[in-house]
Amino acid sequence: MPQPPPDVPHPEVIRTDRLDLLPLAVEHATEMTGVLADPALHAFIGGEPLSADALRARYERLVRGTPDPSAGRFNWVVRLRDEGCLAGTVQATTADGHAEVSWVLGTAWQGRGLAAEAARGLVGWLSAHTGIIEVRAHIHPDHHASAAVAGSAGLSPSGQWQNGERRWTRNTRSDAVSPAASEATARAVAATLSATATSPEATPDASARAVVAAPSGSVAPALPETVVSTGRIGGLRPAPGVRAFLGIPYAAPPFGPRRFRSPQPPEPWDGVRDCTAFGPVCPQSAELPGAPSWSLGEEDVLSLNVWAPERRSRDGRQPETLPVLVWIHGGAYTFGSSAQPDFDGTALARAGLVVVTVNYRLGFEGFGHIPGGGAAHPDNRGLLDQAAALRWVRANIASFGGDPQRVTVAGQSAGATSATCLMLMDEARGLFRRAVAHSAVGPCFSPGTATEYTRRIAAAAGVPATAEGLLAASAQDLVAASDAVVESLRRDPGSGAAHYDPVLYGPVADGTVLPADPLAALASPAAAEIDLLVCHTTEEFWLMDAVDGCAKVTTEAELATFQADFRLPDALVDAYRCRLPDAPVLDVYLALLGDLTFAEYSNRVADAHTRAGGRTHLSRFARTRSDAAGRPLVRAWHCADVPFAFGTHRDPRLEFLVGGPPTRADDELSARLIRTWADFAATGDPGWQLHDGTDAGPVRIWGAPTASAPPRALWREVDYAPVTWDLVSRTGGSASVAGSDVIAPAEDGRSAPVSGFPDRVPGA
Repeated sequence: MPQPPPDVPHPEVIRTDRLDLLPLAVEHATEMTGVLADPALHAFIGGEPLSADALRARYERLVRGTPDPSAGRFNWVVRLRDEGCLAGTVQATTADGHAEVSWVLGTAWQGRGLAAEAARGLVGWLSAHTGIIEVRAHIHPDHHASAAVAGSAGLSPSGQWQNGERRWTRNTRSDAVSPAASEATARAVAATLSATATSPEATPDASARAVVAAPSGSVAPALPETVVSTGRIGGLRPAPGVRAFLGIPYAAPPFGPRRFRSPQPPEPWDGVRDCTAFGPVCPQSAELPGAPSWSLGEEDVLSLNVWAPERRSRDGRQPETLPVLVWIHGGAYTFGSSAQPDFDGTALARAGLVVVTVNYRLGFEGFGHIPGGGAAHPDNRGLLDQAAALRWVRANIASFGGDPQRVTVAGQSAGATSATCLMLMDEARGLFRRAVAHSAVGPCFSPGTATEYTRRIAAAAGVPATAEGLLAASAQDLVAASDAVVESLRRDPGSGAAHYDPVLYGPVADGTVLPADPLAALASPAAAEIDLLVCHTTEEFWLMDAVDGCAKVTTEAELATFQADFRLPDALVDAYRCRLPDAPVLDVYLALLGDLTFAEYSNRVADAHTRAGGRTHLSRFARTRSDAAGRPLVRAWHCADVPFAFGTHRDPRLEFLVGGPPTRADDELSARLIRTWADFAATGDPGWQLHDGTDAGPVRIWGAPTASAPPRALWREVDYAPVTWDLVSRTGGSASVAGSDVIAPAEDGRSAPVSGFPDRVPGA
């Protein structure tokens, strides 16, 4: 090979756990022709497969390098050491102190974590031989997976664009982290490379080009490391004064012999486990903006992430431990993950919290009922996962500076109801002291409801509705079957309440894992010992309408059908017409459905906890945004409060939720919400008076001077009779009962009582 310029380091063999990165040679072209021969691969990286002669000619050009003495071009082939075969290439082009990195992995070798491992080796070598000042990534605005990885690596979107791609940057000099040879930065870039290289939208050169730069002669900082019960872990620094450890296993992969079972402890490991990238996403079909998607075959899905302030002892004394906030994401118990950009814990860590975000089993894997499953295949496996994560926090959070005696469980939508369920569960008793529930939704399922949905899903999957039959179906099969059942309900106006926004899964009040629906059980002394902060938004269901996630109701006839499906009293519907006198029917419907689903249930949770003697605080999020003509740009809709509470409201991937680039007033609102969560987690006092259980009691309004409450007196006529329901379908105005309990199907795929409110968990 020609020698590179004297001031440019010579490429050398890079060894990782499974790989050898070998400096590119012309003779590699023969084997690499086969590695790159899959046309499907080139649908992602551009061009078409080259012949052996064409690839040889290309490699001859690459090994000659660049004539610019201040620049260098480095190419390696990726070889699997044990298998003795080539699997792909990685490349770095240096100029003016920068190293631009690209990679490609053959189709047959994707999905095994090899891209991440190769990237770590490459960037680690660059960090040791070049200087770093800034990490950059140019990402297409539609390439959400790459944007999510850039954000997890501490990059922020800039206002600069290049060839239709936004530049994301992280200036490591402002991180209080000496960037040269920074292994933490190398790991963060490796995470970026891995996630993008395996994304179906990725290209090796343009989709997410990670650039690393640094001044020569600087000294690498100590990599953030700590020890947990299963081994040593290494993390990264996403911002000044903050450590982050991502993708830490808290339970063993719940597949194979562990499928449909209670979570089991994870296996320990030797050495330092790389925890700089989020763990795999639980099986689901959703593809959420800015978040990774589920990849077939990924099984190590029970992981969590920790953000913690960096603190040092003074005068030989250890710093005081900090309050802990454990976040449970929403998603109708069906989709979502802890890797969503809303849930970055950096800002909350800066406010003095140790933040933990959790993945848990979703869909049928986490909440599907197994007939006759008993203790072997329990209901509520997703809730059991959450309890296992809390046990992990109790055992390990002191390693991050957290106080295991001051743990707050927080969640939104399905995550909020999960938090209230954990307040009642024996498996979680004593593991947390406070709870935050934003937009709680309920009630929970009855066993009969869960059994009926299992029957429908098993039929769609083509398997018997038995433990053996369901175990024979793959996770992908059950995701696809669930989607088919949802679509059938969505297409069928005769499916009653299930037609409006089908969701098939949720907590089951089985009397074992979950003793009862929270509304029925929050009066227990154990639940009253936990401080509770409740919040809901004032226009919840407008989000579902905006994303076409619910049925349209636009005529008075359709509104009357909706009213009948949910057994709503005439006075209540008339009251909403009066509250919205000039609004279209659609707005009346959305206001009713949003309050029915979230606001009233949240208020009843607060009332029940207060009546039991619990310390409860109530709030509402009412921030909206309008254009110059007064037309709404964004509502106070479902999920709109979360970016403000996490301090992620300036992330451009969340502009849809917040209505465009935030203002200074938005920054101030976010700062107040962050402070509220931090104070409540630390002391139980968010800054306003306790809820007194009355409609006129103290309520904190966020983002607006005032916000009218739902007409509580009229809602009390609606029966939330929990968990005694089963599926019925409406045909020509009559109901045929499908089981021994009497219920109507809920618009989200849960069930609705004939006497009143549906059993439903829609939304995020």
